[in-house]
Amino acid sequence: MPQKNLSRTPNWRPQLPNFRWLIFCGAWLALTSVGGAQDGSAPRLAPRAGDLDAANCVTYESGRPLADAPTVAVLEGLLGLRRVAATNVWSTSLLAGEIRRFRLAFRQPVAAGTLCTEFEDEGAVAVLKPDAPYPGDVNIDAQWLALPFGSVKLLPENTPVRALRFTHRVHNQAWEDGRHASTLRCALLLAGRYWNPAQLGGTEWRRDTKTDEMWFGFWPTALPIAGVALASQPGGEARLAATPADNDTHPAVLAAALWRTNLAGRIPSGGAAVLAFSALAGETPALLTRGLRLVVS
Repeated sequence: MPQKNLSRTPNWRPQLPNFRWLIFCGAWLALTSVGGAQDGSAPRLAPRAGDLDAANCVTYESGRPLADAPTVAVLEGLLGLRRVAATNVWSTSLLAGEIRRFRLAFRQPVAAGTLCTEFEDEGAVAVLKPDAPYPGDVNIDAQWLALPFGSVKLLPENTPVRALRFTHRVHNQAWEDGRHASTLRCALLLAGRYWNPAQLGGTEWRRDTKTDEMWFGFWPTALPIAGVALASQPGGEARLAATPADNDTHPAVLAAALWRTNLAGRIPSGGAAVLAFSALAGETPALLTRGLRLVVS
């Protein structure tokens, strides 16, 4: 994944009162969000398995509903409610239409504050307005509140989630094969409100050995990280490490021996999940660090 890095002056420090931060990593995606210390609660999923309305979870091609309905296992997997294989994702068949949509619906409103997803673009995800008819018409924009850019998206306050609309736009060149599948593999709804510290610094993927992939997330100063969210983990296992809180060396060049490696043991292969640092490392309420490393084998 290309590095996203915002340059800062050496003495710059972000002013972040009352923020909560959570880091979100995936097989080929990394996103970081951070949690503030004013609330000691660990990040947790907002929905329960019984909240899903599978009959109204539908995919669309150019405004037309498709017949290939997802299984409950797939839906619970992308919400982090069930441990599934990394390949167990919600996908369309090969489609020619350039606008594809997924509607994720719930039997009752879910009180959520944050969404972690790979649909990063502004407006790629929208939440059904409180006064719109349920489960929402994906073709009527007036029924939906578009969410901002980012992999960690704050949801509108005091707006319980009844349905979410995910939009994937494909722009084909004349010489290209116009038929592609669209996939939704992660929609982690969290009860709290979290931010992404990588927006203050950057992320980087690199190959560690012939078989390992290594992801770094880094930011200018030590911040209290509440946990880790995984879009998916398709490797045999993954290992998580953090820089010491007093480290002043950039995480991308920090010596391997200086990383704190006793965070989560071996993270097995699987789909979307959220892990709290209060449980992983005994930290309360968060792990103070300026960088994290995930090695996928």
